[in-house]
Amino acid sequence: MNQRALAWFGLLTIVEALFVVTGGRAAMQTIASFDALHHLTHLPTLPILVPWCAQSASLLLGLVWGFVLVVAFCGWQLSRALAQDQAPIARLLTFQIVAGAVLSLAAFSFSTDIYNYVVWGRLAGLDHMNPYLAMPPLNPSADRSIGLSLLATGNPPPRDDYGPLWTAMAAVLARINVGTSLWWQLWSHRAVSVISSAAASIALLRILRNYEVRERVGRVALFAFHPVVLYESAVGGHNDMLMLAFAAWSFAIVDDLPLIAGILIGASIAVKYVSVVLLPFMLVKLFRRDKMAAALMFAAALAVIAICFVPFWAGTQTLAAAFSRTGVMAMSPTWVLSRLFPFGVAVPRLVEIGLALVALAIIVEALFAFWKTPRARFIWRSISAVVLLSPVLQPWYATWLSPAIAARGRWAVFAWWLGVLVFLRYALDSGVFGPCNLSAWPLLAIAAAIVVIPVAAALAARQSALQQSPD
Repeated sequence: MNQRALAWFGLLTIVEALFVVTGGRAAMQTIASFDALHHLTHLPTLPILVPWCAQSASLLLGLVWGFVLVVAFCGWQLSRALAQDQAPIARLLTFQIVAGAVLSLAAFSFSTDIYNYVVWGRLAGLDHMNPYLAMPPLNPSADRSIGLSLLATGNPPPRDDYGPLWTAMAAVLARINVGTSLWWQLWSHRAVSVISSAAASIALLRILRNYEVRERVGRVALFAFHPVVLYESAVGGHNDMLMLAFAAWSFAIVDDLPLIAGILIGASIAVKYVSVVLLPFMLVKLFRRDKMAAALMFAAALAVIAICFVPFWAGTQTLAAAFSRTGVMAMSPTWVLSRLFPFGVAVPRLVEIGLALVALAIIVEALFAFWKTPRARFIWRSISAVVLLSPVLQPWYATWLSPAIAARGRWAVFAWWLGVLVFLRYALDSGVFGPCNLSAWPLLAIAAAIVVIPVAAALAARQSALQQSPD
């Protein structure tokens, strides 16, 4: 056994365990200090604390930032050690699952998403209600799990804005977990996300199958043990990792099994709509080689999406929640521009539409370039446009670009740094500058740094590569 890899993995798990314990205590102190004005004094009753828009969660925020820096270093060292291992693939996946399992025991999160998952899953799976439709306030005493979750989500809960496959899976999970504690139900969503991250790693290993085994493992380990992948799957429990796993596997087998690839990319879109960005690139990649196979893949993807919508379809209002957050901006380049220019504050929707058109133009240009020369960099460019030009930048959005970490070159550098610095965004959620105080000017500098520093690092990496290349 590679002792160096084992040592770095041991250090990583110790850091995770300390973070779980100290973070839980810090979260409890934050909850206890809430002002009654926020009506959140009941939150200690929740199994996973959510100090979102807190009075001040400075201690917890500092722990999260420190954890991210240490894990980023440990993950980098572990990836180098695994690249020298004798049985690297099995050890990589084992380490990834164990690391995710340890971190999944954290009793806090800055996101209420997993509470939404429980509510929507129980409404759809047990109460036969359609979570895509607006509903009146729910009776908290009718279902204890829903009643407790409503303390985090609000009552009535928000409408479901995810894909129908995810909602169906949440419903199945609710039926499996019927009669279990709310903690177990929340943890099961974290478990799905951790397992999905491991599935994504296996897909990346397949995509890199033409490389020597140790190089493949070293590159995929940079993805697997990156803090944004570990934290947002094991603590956040977000469904983004399931979306990513379906998409990665679809791309991994598109040349060999176009029908299955179509089913998988359809499943990815039916989990979270944003992965539709990948579909045209897959079609172009396949169309260049086999037009009939491309048509088959496209038909399969559409069929999966349509079939998944059948139990929930109630007309266009089924999709209303996915587009209901327009005009809301936070910690994104879109938000920065709306703050810097007077017209942006007056007409935020105008700024949002303008930058959405810019993102669309970038995607179209990248697609044409991909048609001429199919290179992964055009896909990374398109995903980056979606992430950075969205109205709201959430830390888990960086997971959409995280497979690029396993690539080489400037896009790997950009994705790695973005995944680290995006945690600065939690300065808003932690209430360091006041509870959800978007008027605090330091947040502008933080939002700018999240974008500018990764771009600068990528440009520096490119310049270094050019200087080292032969004439």
